[in-house]
Amino acid sequence: MAKRKQKQDPNALTTKLGGKEWHIKFVRSREIPSDRWGDCGHPEDPKPTIRVRRAVEGKNRMDLIIHEALHAIYPDETEEMVNRSATEIANLLWACGYRRVEL
Repeated sequence: MAKRKQKQDPNALTTKLGGKEWHIKFVRSREIPSDRWGDCGHPEDPKPTIRVRRAVEGKNRMDLIIHEALHAIYPDETEEMVNRSATEIANLLWACGYRRVEL
């Protein structure tokens, strides 16, 4: 289960992916390369981190989070498989009525 950091930072949380603890950060656009909406560190990094642009909203944000989580769990998988799988899962969850709720 994902949990917010103790400081209650609304832009950061930790969760287990692929059996490892990952840090998820929702960052300003200037904090991430302009050619990316998000990125994923490597599971063997000392503090594996996923970054997601805060500006991404709605179903696109869901797709992006799933996409980066798949990279974290399956670091050797192809970008094509990750893209297709993330979009299909996001479409399913969206069709089922799942939406982001402000905490």
